[in-house]
Amino acid sequence: PQPFNGQFASAPETHVVGSSANAISETPDAAMSGEASVFQDLFLQSAEKDQLAQWSQPVADLSVLNKALAPVFDWLCNFVPEGVAPSLLTLCGGAALVQAWYFCTNGAEGQTLLAYSAAVLSILFFWALGALDIRVAERTAGDTPMSELFRYI
Repeated sequence: PQPFNGQFASAPETHVVGSSANAISETPDAAMSGEASVFQDLFLQSAEKDQLAQWSQPVADLSVLNKALAPVFDWLCNFVPEGVAPSLLTLCGGAALVQAWYFCTNGAEGQTLLAYSAAVLSILFFWALGALDIRVAERTAGDTPMSELFRYI
């Protein structure tokens, strides 16, 4: 993989979700590619496989906040090790979101301001890890349909 050069900040963030019917088979795990082929044969007809191979969904984030913080996220992306899977960042963000819920439901009885402040920080951490997830996936070529599914669940 090429080192990250910080080029995401120049244009609106755009990435393509899904690009081929065999995108799962492009992963290094050979067993997974066999499973993908079996599932495609079981559930998709020939015309549907062709249509799935042509499917792509461009996603552009045009928000002002993303444009303002893009250089920060590009800089932070340099500190994420190459071996970290983008889905791991998404999972950690989800754990932060669950922690925010916990702070709001259980911690709000005695220290209301502290509990809600911790919940807001946990939600911001979730949001930041989501932004880093996309950049790390593009940097490591780990942007697969499975990671997209995991990101949006």
